[in-house]
Amino acid sequence: MKRIVFALVCLLLAPMLFACSAQTSSVTPTTSPSTAPSAQLTLSPDIQPTTSPDAQQTGTSPVSGAKDGTYTARMSEAYAKDKGQGWQTTLTVEFKGGKPEKVDFEAFNDGKKKSELTKEVYPMEPHPSQWIPEIAEQIKKAESPDDIEGVSGATTTSDEARKLYGAVLKAAQGGETGEITVE
Repeated sequence: MKRIVFALVCLLLAPMLFACSAQTSSVTPTTSPSTAPSAQLTLSPDIQPTTSPDAQQTGTSPVSGAKDGTYTARMSEAYAKDKGQGWQTTLTVEFKGGKPEKVDFEAFNDGKKKSELTKEVYPMEPHPSQWIPEIAEQIKKAESPDDIEGVSGATTTSDEARKLYGAVLKAAQGGETGEITVE
C-alpha cells in the first residue's frame, strides 16, 4: 500500500517539477553604455526607468539636456530610517556646459559622514572611504542612472545613487535648483 501511495505522489509531483524547470529566464541582456538607450527615473521607487522619447528620436542623453547649475537630491528621512540603516544619502551635482562638473555624494547619520568613519567605528569591507568616492566618479561619468554600476557590498547605497542621479537629471533638465527629496 505504501508503494502505491508513493508512486501516486511521485506521478502527481513529477509534472510540477518539469513545469518549473521549463520556465525561461527573464534576464535582459546588458549593453555597453555607448549603445544603451538613455533612461530617466521618476521619483517614485515603484516605477522603473523608461527611455526618454527625446533620447529615442534625437540620440541625446538626459545629461545633454541638463541646464547649468547646482542640483541636490537626498533620500527622505523615512527612507533613511526604514531602509538606509539610519544613513541619509545625498547627491549634489554641479552642471557646466551640460555635463557634470562637480559631484558630491555622501551618506550622513547624526551629522557624521559615512566616508569619514574609521574602520573600527564602521567595520565594512570595502570601507565606505573607498567606495563612496568610486560611486561619485561613476556618477560624474554617467549619461543616465543606468550607467552607474555601483559597488559590490554596497548594494543599497548603489541603488540610492541611481535614484538620486535620476532625480538630479530630471531637475537639471528643467533647471529646477531646489533640493529634491526622494522616497
